[in-house]
Amino acid sequence: MRKFLLCLMTAVCLLGFSACGGSEQETEEVEISYSMTFVNDTGHDITSLQLRPTEDYDWTDNMLTEEVWQNGYEVPVSLSGMAPVTENGWQVKVVFDEDVEHIWENVELGDGAAIEFTLEESDETAADDQTTDDTEEPVLEETGTEE
Repeated sequence: MRKFLLCLMTAVCLLGFSACGGSEQETEEVEISYSMTFVNDTGHDITSLQLRPTEDYDWTDNMLTEEVWQNGYEVPVSLSGMAPVTENGWQVKVVFDEDVEHIWENVELGDGAAIEFTLEESDETAADDQTTDDTEEPVLEETGTEE
């Protein structure tokens, strides 16, 4: 009986170790060095700007150098270092001066890009109501991207 239990415990441990090691995938990373221009055309002032490659990563610190990024103004944004390869672009999160948070999905970042952030009419209503509506796609316009 002891031999059977010992064999059973050994088999369970081996299966557990192989399951742990086999399911983990390494994310491919590349060196990036982006200098971009973001344009706030949301109709609202912004107090925080953060980026991340996917939901699996933490947000950057607030990238604004001023206390408020006013509507209609541009801010320079720089990213450098190792970053994962993303198939669907990056996420950009802002906090409006009314403490309303909004996240844009699938934003294509690149060196020399000028990216304009706008809200559709239904999203502006959501911002005024202190909620966000993730079902509506915000409008992102890219201008002046170098290739």
